[in-house]
Amino acid sequence: MNNRIKKSAGLLLGAAMALGVSGLTLAASKKTLPPRSEAAVEVDKFFWQVFNNGEYEKIPAILDAMVGVYLADPNDSLTAAHIGWTYLWRVSEQRRLAQAPVALLNDFTLGRKYFERAVLNDPADARFLAGVALAQVTEGILHHENKNIKEGGQKMQRSVAMWPEFNLFTTSFLASRSPSDTAVFKKGLEDIWRNVDVCIGKKFSRTQPDMTPYLSMATTGGKKGTCWNGDWRAPHNFEGFFLHMGDMVVKSGDWALAQKVYANAKLMPEYATWKYREVLEERILHAQENVAEFNAVPDATGRIKNPVMANSSFSCMACHQN
Repeated sequence: MNNRIKKSAGLLLGAAMALGVSGLTLAASKKTLPPRSEAAVEVDKFFWQVFNNGEYEKIPAILDAMVGVYLADPNDSLTAAHIGWTYLWRVSEQRRLAQAPVALLNDFTLGRKYFERAVLNDPADARFLAGVALAQVTEGILHHENKNIKEGGQKMQRSVAMWPEFNLFTTSFLASRSPSDTAVFKKGLEDIWRNVDVCIGKKFSRTQPDMTPYLSMATTGGKKGTCWNGDWRAPHNFEGFFLHMGDMVVKSGDWALAQKVYANAKLMPEYATWKYREVLEERILHAQENVAEFNAVPDATGRIKNPVMANSSFSCMACHQN
């Protein structure tokens, strides 16, 4: 892929599924939605089977199945959103591919289309609005359209106001790809700390960040569900959150503090079955060296050898893979 294009897209690649489907335990929006078809329910099962098992190679098959169902009922907001998330998953974890085609960037445009349809049908769902925002800002960057960057940013802030427990993570995940000396990164770093504040209802220690005293707050329901390990859709949401947060703190230069942040991921019983626990343990061991690694300039192919979670091949799967 052209290096300039990859660098431009790099501001948002990887944020895709961070916003996407962790915490789908949110209560239904106030708008009364029409009943879903049997075909929509069945294709959802296929989507989650593929997604929770990390079967990236099956993305064309689930897109084909979901688009078919969508065309039969364009008013199904969840099917539309799942299509949008799948397009963003494909872009997000493009490091799985030996050579990602430049045309893959068109997935942002396609994803935005389906997220906009989801918002049209269910405007109260903050997840869908955040999907539109991510795709719109990315398109603005790729096409040098400041208007889209600005409008997408405004939509993102509205989505944060609607569901801060969810979308503060989204904005920080996005920002983690920016250089650590930029205002964008610094705001994203503060957003991830604020995310914990919102989840626990008080200021989380910036020097001794230990979640142990707050574990009794864990829930799988409502807006707070996204703060913990939700249901089967995001079986390792908590672990993935602190992997990302630790990466941001390392990239900021405070590697010793990051080691404490990373350690929170081990507090969940599900940690024992988490496929990315070795990644986290390596992060803790090599936190000091990773300050330079995470801040490295992309090579001639546009890649960083050892990137933060948002730019990795497991940017979505760290939270969602069984």
